[in-house]
Parts: sequence; structure tokens; C-alpha cells
Amino acid sequence: MSRIVSYPSPLTWDEFLALPHETRNAALIDGEVVVNPPDAQHELIVRNLNVVFTEWLRARAGRGEVSTQQPVKINHRRGYQPDFMWYPADRCSPDDQPL
Repeated sequence: MSRIVSYPSPLTWDEFLALPHETRNAALIDGEVVVNPPDAQHELIVRNLNVVFTEWLRARAGRGEVSTQQPVKINHRRGYQPDFMWYPADRCSPDDQPL
């Protein structure tokens, strides 16, 4: 169940990123912080995705990378922090460069 959390609003994307850690399961929608606390089934799905994708990535080079909790900016008043993301190889940093 989503809920809007009381933060000064509207927030910008940079202000959202500066919020405390509890916004990890939150999104910024039109400057408002919306929290989506995960339930047990959600957590199980995320863990299983991580295991399956990690095995698939290790089976052959060049399949990309997975990441968790990386913020995704849509615009200056919208964004979210997905629980799991897959990046194809052409969207990843070369091995000799930092992310």
C-alpha cells in the first residue's frame, strides 16, 4: 500500500536524493515522496530475480550487470529507486573505468 510521507514539497530530484535512508522504498512523484513498503512476497521475488540474473550473467561474458537500489531520475520532480535493475552490456562502464 503506497502512502505519501510528510516532507517539504514539492521536492526536486536532488532534494529527494538527500533525504534519509528510509526513503529507499520510495518514489518522487510530481515532487511528493510516495513510500511503497515491500511485503514478504515482494522481497522473495527480488531475491529470486537477483539469483537467476546473477547466474545468467556469470554463464557468459558480455550480458551486462545487475544493480540494486540505484536511483533513476525521470525528470527534476520524478524518479524512483528500484529494488532490482538489469543493465545490458552496452549501458555498463568498461571494466577499467569506475561506474
